[in-house]
Order: sequence, then structure tokens, then C-alpha cells
Amino acid sequence: MQLGPIHFDSTERWQAFCLCRCRGDHLNPGKTPLTAPDSVFRGMHKLMDDFLNVFLTEFGAPFYRAEVPISSIARYRRRLPDQLLSYWEKYGWSGYADGLFWTVNPQEFEPIVTEWVKQNPTIVVDSYHVIARNAFGDLHLWGENTQTFLMIDACWARYSYMRSNVSKDRNISTFFAILDREHCDPLAFFDAARKRLGRLKHDEMYGFVPVLALGGSAQERSIEVAKIIEHLLFLSQIEPLRHIGLEDI
Repeated sequence: MQLGPIHFDSTERWQAFCLCRCRGDHLNPGKTPLTAPDSVFRGMHKLMDDFLNVFLTEFGAPFYRAEVPISSIARYRRRLPDQLLSYWEKYGWSGYADGLFWTVNPQEFEPIVTEWVKQNPTIVVDSYHVIARNAFGDLHLWGENTQTFLMIDACWARYSYMRSNVSKDRNISTFFAILDREHCDPLAFFDAARKRLGRLKHDEMYGFVPVLALGGSAQERSIEVAKIIEHLLFLSQIEPLRHIGLEDI
């Protein structure tokens, strides 16, 4: 059965959803669209740090941190939400949960955007910037003009969108608030791969070898450590991204 949008009529209910979602509760098991009027978010700015604290409770303090240069803050001012730049200034580009989730320097991923996103005529035209990724090379991109999240499932060469009618800063805070470990490790391979192969470095990922598009097997024993930029560029040359649906929040 297809359910209608879940609508939040108060800040408290929206906050409760985000907090429970981060802790793995299943308030939204059908992954139905979520909507909330902008008026719901009056006074929400003071809650944004609380939402990030929920993220830190879920993923822990960063084990790796690269300071973000002032030049990078200036480069992305007015291109990325101020709230994200504030997180950069406070936490840097960092690795969390023993390498499961990373915030990243978008400039390093520009070749991926050029080869895998800009060349794909089915993707909504925008200036996309990679802001985060998981251990398996799945990417989260911010659309500069449409304020849309573009999510790339790298191993399967699939993409989807997530949109919201709220402000850019609220979008970013909610993005971090609703993340959980299960979302970042859908096949539940991370712990075994980390134990067998060791903790990832900031420029590494776990990838299937052979890659799935060339007949590889989606099993933990097929995972090896790869340089993330080189591996994603290789994947982009093998198979174009396919759209798998749209979720509105």
C-alpha cells in the first residue's frame, strides 16, 4: 500500500522524528515522503547543534580530522549551506565510526562529478558538490541551485534524490540528524571488512573486486581496499548511473 506524505505540524514532532530516526526507531518504516511547513522550523536554528549532537551520539567523535583551509571556506561560501561550512570549521573534514562515514573536501571529488554526473543526461542539471561518503564509496552531493541532495550508490551505479522545501541550513542539519549506521552499511559488511582489511585511510574505500558491473559477487570476501577517487573513476567508465526513485522530505 502506498502511503501519503507524513506531515509534521509542530517543531517538537519533527524534532522527535529526527531524534528517533537517528536512534534506529522505525517511525517511518515505509519510507514515505515527509513534509513540513517552513513555519514549523521557527526557532529551529537553536536545535541544529542538537541534531548534530545526535549524529555524534550515533557515530561517535571523529577518529580522523583534516583542518579545512580558509581558502576552502571562501571557495564554497554561497555555494554550500552556511551550516555545513560551520560544521567544517568546528569538526574539519573527518572520519567517523572507524571509517564508516566521512565528511569530505568537495574539490577532491570534482573528477567524479564531471565523469559520472555531468555526463549523464538523466540527472537534473545543477552544480553538484560531494559533501560526504561512506566506506563503500556511496556519495552524498549537494545541488547548489536546486538545493537537492543527490545520492549515488556507487557499487550498483544507481542514484536518487532527496528534496525539501525548508532552508538550506535546515536541510543540512536534518541530513546529519537522520543518518544512522544501517543507512551507511546496507549490506552489513563493514565490521567484517574492517576486521579483515583494517581501518580505511581518508583516501580509501572498500570495493568489490571484480566490480559488480563486470560480474563480481556482492559478498564480503570479494571486498578489497581501493583508492576512492581512482576506483570511482573506474566505475564511472564502466556503467552510467541509473535512477532508482525520488524521496521528498
